[in-house]
Amino acid sequence: MKILTYLSNLGWENQKEMIKVWESNWKEKGFDPIILTDSDADTHPYYQTLKRNMEFSHFRIMKKDLSAYGFSCWARWLAYASQDIKEHFYVSDYDVINETIKPDSKMNFVDNKIVFLEGLCPSISTGNSDMYLKLCKSFSNICKEQSPVFSKSIIKLKRDGVKYPHFHDQNFFMELNRNHLLQKKLSFCEFRHFRMQEDKTINKFHHISHRATHEYMLKEGIDNNNDPDSRYRIMLMKKAAAL
Repeated sequence: MKILTYLSNLGWENQKEMIKVWESNWKEKGFDPIILTDSDADTHPYYQTLKRNMEFSHFRIMKKDLSAYGFSCWARWLAYASQDIKEHFYVSDYDVINETIKPDSKMNFVDNKIVFLEGLCPSISTGNSDMYLKLCKSFSNICKEQSPVFSKSIIKLKRDGVKYPHFHDQNFFMELNRNHLLQKKLSFCEFRHFRMQEDKTINKFHHISHRATHEYMLKEGIDNNNDPDSRYRIMLMKKAAAL
């Protein structure tokens, strides 16, 4: 069973070390891990359309330009689409560590639908290349169509004190859900949330995100301002991989 991740060259500290931990973990669990890069996305025929539309929509929604990191959150799905794999496969962020997901389990696959395993956070999902291309086209079209709605929603959130530095794929799902457009606009199955279950669920995994790492640092009394989280993320990833 294949699992794909996407590594964009953003110049972040310890990206390659994190990729090594991710690759080793999923391989140990019986998967075939594949690492995609920017070239897998930017050679796809839909790349320029996606880039143009997401830059346009981001400016309309956020009133500022789309950053390299912001675009990588959209481009990764096009990299998955570029593989032309007809059967289902997994995709995940490279900070997702597998504890109990089995490569021969079929419970995470639904015909003609993408399954997201961490709720509205798109850190890990299953689908095939055709489904991920349709997702990219949904991003492109819905963001253009709904940008005034998203913009008003974000302005209100900012007034309420919510930090909203950028608009990327997770924000897309959150705004569709907040504005009751999720099921109207997308024909995906309902989102499932299996992360960090206490029982021995077949879908137990650990998403060592920036947020999870910052929460750990705060709990341990580590100064977030003077110490980057990357080495703590790697430590937590290795700890999770040892379970």
